[in-house]
Amino acid sequence: MRDTKARSVKCEFSSKCRFCEEYISKMPLTVGVYKGMYCNHDFVKCARYMVASDLGYELVPHELYPTHDIQARKIIAENEAHVKPQRRCTMTLEVRYAERPGYLLVRVCGKWEELDAKEEIEALREEAEKRGITRLFLDVRDMLPPESLMTRTATGGYIAKLLTPPFRVVALAEPEMIDGITEYSAVSQGAIFKVFADEKAAIEWLHDRTTTIIE
Repeated sequence: MRDTKARSVKCEFSSKCRFCEEYISKMPLTVGVYKGMYCNHDFVKCARYMVASDLGYELVPHELYPTHDIQARKIIAENEAHVKPQRRCTMTLEVRYAERPGYLLVRVCGKWEELDAKEEIEALREEAEKRGITRLFLDVRDMLPPESLMTRTATGGYIAKLLTPPFRVVALAEPEMIDGITEYSAVSQGAIFKVFADEKAAIEWLHDRTTTIIE
């Protein structure tokens, strides 16, 4: 099953974004190109969508153009650096989704509990199937460690049971959180799953087209 972009899914911010309406009188040809490239086709590559999906539409700068992807990444990085210490203290598991070219980014923060993990993995499968995406990037750097090693083992089992191939799943975690238990549990039960502490390596593995389960 090939990952499909949001061509069949409408941009969730289309009813809020007024960029094209405000600029069409000033640059009609350019706005037409933007609509064809982003609004009506590949909206996850739109800089405005990138900021809105990560931080909320209210934090999208009025003057941010759809093509300003570098500026969008800078805005996201600066904002997350500011809020990260606060987010780490929460005890409730919170999950946010954001489409990226070729994969679904899933940011998770809060306390790692077995029941919550199972429910969120079930919700993730449903969300991924709805969007037609099989490559999943789990950013769990803001998760607090579980109290029991059994929680790690059980979570790996849920990943294997609910995110079966063709799902390909990578997790980005803090080095001190990685002990191999969750990965072994998931992979030994048939999942295509790997945990990294390096973001670049994680993305490269996620985009790897090999289908071997145990790597």
